Amino acid sequence: MLEPVADRTEQRAARQNGLRPDPDGDRAWSSGWRPITIYVAIGAIVMLDLFSLFVELLHS
Repeated sequence: MLEPVADRTEQRAARQNGLRPDPDGDRAWSSGWRPITIYVAIGAIVMLDLFSLFVELLHS
């Protein structure tokens, strides 16, 4: 049985963009870079907080 053209086109575009197959249908997490971005953002916030604490300790 042939797949609809839209599905094949979408799969081809996903392969060209480097997206992983998405078996669960959760498109928000299918690209693989979003969780890493969240971890980097949380790490940056923690680093800034520690840096501000360090500066505050230096000035006290």
